Amino acid sequence: MSWDESPYYETSFGVHKSRRYHAKMRDFYRSTHQFILLGNIVFSSVAFASAMWWWPGAAAALSALVALASTADYFVKTEKVAAQYDDLCRRFTNLAEEIERWKPTPENLREAKARRLSIEADEPTCKQLVEIWADGEETRARGGDPTDIPPLCSLQRRLGPIATFGMPALERWHAERERQRSAGDT
Repeated sequence: MSWDESPYYETSFGVHKSRRYHAKMRDFYRSTHQFILLGNIVFSSVAFASAMWWWPGAAAALSALVALASTADYFVKTEKVAAQYDDLCRRFTNLAEEIERWKPTPENLREAKARRLSIEADEPTCKQLVEIWADGEETRARGGDPTDIPPLCSLQRRLGPIATFGMPALERWHAERERQRSAGDT
């Protein structure tokens, strides 16, 4: 018996998928925060130079852009959200490490499930596209069938942390995949 066999597999897969999910969300919010900081440095410097060279329109527009970006970063709290996802990623990674050391016994399965639920209790609302993306990556990492990985477009991967869209196409893909499975077409 191993953690790659049912009923242990589902728990192991879920922990690793959650680790990937939180890493993606952490990276999104961390890079967004860094992008805003860099933009503020560049645009405020250019606004200052514009004011010095008597280009008040450019200085005002760039100053407004810096103010808008700073306000958005303040209210969204990208740095704080990134830290929250980093903590969740670290906790799931620690649990995954412990599971690798445990023997697959019913007692350890119960412990893994209980610890997973304890971590999940601290999770913010799930972003569906990132969840699908993380699931696909974990499937790929475990050598799963590539045709079982939902086809997310580049835009869904980039904007998935802030918006869910394109679900009807994914639902049609899933229904077609289930039809193929039931017909034996794998």
